[in-house]
Amino acid sequence: MGSSKSVLFPFKQVTGASMASTYYGPSQNVQFLDNVYFTINFTGTPTGTFGVQGSGDGGNNWQFIKLNTNPVASGAADTVGIEINQAPMPLLRVVYTAISGTGLMDIYCSAKEI
Repeated sequence: MGSSKSVLFPFKQVTGASMASTYYGPSQNVQFLDNVYFTINFTGTPTGTFGVQGSGDGGNNWQFIKLNTNPVASGAADTVGIEINQAPMPLLRVVYTAISGTGLMDIYCSAKEI
């Protein structure tokens, strides 16, 4: 018999979050999962940057994970994706840092074990 791998099937984590100010998404437990992907769909005219924070102490403290490129909202509706490969922290969350404009965002999350 073969062994199965753990997966986190795509699901909507956040619905209609305001992009008028800085937003901290809910924590997602990704313990034992190697590749995590966040899809962020947004509307309106927001301008700002997206990032991902990780926590190794149950969500008491959060640190930004270094990304190759931080996705941006450039004043128009769009979709961005953030791929995290083998993060050592068991909890992750999306952070949006607003600069100007307004909009609403939905965040989806999926993950898998290698």
